[in-house]
Amino acid sequence: FGSLSGAAVGGLGTVVYCVLTNGMRGMPGWTLGNILIALVLGYTFSRTKNIKNGWVRILADTAVILTVTALGILGVKSLTEHLLYAQPFLVRAAKNSYAFVADTIMLEASLPVCRLLRNTVRPERVI
Repeated sequence: FGSLSGAAVGGLGTVVYCVLTNGMRGMPGWTLGNILIALVLGYTFSRTKNIKNGWVRILADTAVILTVTALGILGVKSLTEHLLYAQPFLVRAAKNSYAFVADTIMLEASLPVCRLLRNTVRPERVI
């Protein structure tokens, strides 16, 4: 639904999740990482939706999902935790690798559903 909507959901969803599960521990890294992921994916998907070849679009989307999720989770989240908690960066990145895998799978699996919902809720005009 767009970069700003995604950033709002990613940021607020992370804050709510952290409050409910661990009392804000790790929240800055998760929030910043998810906002980065949402901004880049929202922008990219708004461009790749115009690719006519389905396989090319899927490959482009997958490449962006892998790259930006690695930057957001393994990079931003791990760096934030390294700086805030004085833990070794590589140790944090290794511990966050499970989140990278889970987020990548969920993003890849949910993309077709999001596209379907977008076209159902707000059908694109044919010019």
